[in-house]
Amino acid sequence: MCMDAADQISSTASRGAGIMNEFVKKDKEQGWQSGHSAVPGFLPDGTLRTLTSRLLLRKADDSLGAFSGFAEAMLAEWQIETHAAVAGGELVFKHEGMTVRCRYVPDVVPNRRIEHDFAENPYLGQAQADIERYAAYIEVSVSGAADGIRGHMLLTQTVAALLDTPGALAIHNDPKLFTVKSYRITVKQLKKGRLPATLWGFIRVQRDENGVVGGHTFGLPDFGMPELEVTDTLVPVGETYEMMMAALFHIFEHDVRFSGGEKISFRRNPSSMSAYSPEAEAAGMSTLRLVRSPGVQVAGESLKIEGF
Repeated sequence: MCMDAADQISSTASRGAGIMNEFVKKDKEQGWQSGHSAVPGFLPDGTLRTLTSRLLLRKADDSLGAFSGFAEAMLAEWQIETHAAVAGGELVFKHEGMTVRCRYVPDVVPNRRIEHDFAENPYLGQAQADIERYAAYIEVSVSGAADGIRGHMLLTQTVAALLDTPGALAIHNDPKLFTVKSYRITVKQLKKGRLPATLWGFIRVQRDENGVVGGHTFGLPDFGMPELEVTDTLVPVGETYEMMMAALFHIFEHDVRFSGGEKISFRRNPSSMSAYSPEAEAAGMSTLRLVRSPGVQVAGESLKIEGF
C-alpha cells in the first residue's frame, strides 16, 4: 500500500539554486555521518550516485518539442543556467559536477514497469485511466551525484522544468507515480526551503492472510541512513502507514539521520513525530525505539521501529 501525502502548500517566490547549498551546509554542520560503513548497499557521502525519474507523455511524436522552453524554465524557476546541448533526442548539461541527461523515448517503459507499479499507487483514482494510455516518456537521469540531497534536488528541479511538455501525464519515481498536478504542488516545498519527503521517499505497508502487518521505506540509503521497517504488528494498515509517513516527514523536515539505538516520540490522531524527550512522554506521546538489525523486507540492515 502506498499513498500520496503531498502537502497543499501555497505558492512562494523561488529561492533558487541557493537552497541546495543551504541543505548541504546543514548536512555538514549536523554531522550526518553515523553508521555509513556498516550498511550493505548503502550510499555514504562521496559515493557517486545515478538517480532516475520519468515523465510519461500522452503521444509518441518526436515533433512535440519535448525540450522546448526547458532552459528558460530552469533559469526562471531555479536560477540554473543549463547551456544544454540537444542532439538525437537527448538534452545534456552539467551542473555542480553532476551530469543531467533528458532522453526522449517514443515508446512505453520496458517490462510493463508502469503497469506493475499501479498496484503501489492506489491514490491515483481516475487519473490512472489516463496514465495507462501513455505512449512515450522522457527519462531524466542525474549522474555523478556525490551527495544524495544535491542529486535528488537537481533531479526534482529538472523534472519540474519539464512539466509543461505537451502531453505530460505523470511522473514515475520508481515505484511511485504522481500526476503532474500533485508533483507541482509538492515541488513548491523546495521553494519554501523544505525537502519534499513524498517525492524522495516511498512507503510500502502490507497485511498477510493472518492479519499481520509489515511495512518498510524505500530510498533512505540515498540520504545516509538505513531503511525503516515495521514487522509483525497487528496495528491496522492505515495507522501503520501514517506512523511511517510521520517518521519520513520528521527525517526530511528536521534534517535527521538515524543509525540505530535512538528513541523518538510519536502521537496519534493526527500522526506526528518528534525527537524523544521525557516531557513528550509525560504528555502522553508514545516512545518508539529504533533497533538496527538485518532487514526482513529489505536488503542489508534496517532500523526496526519498535513500541508501535
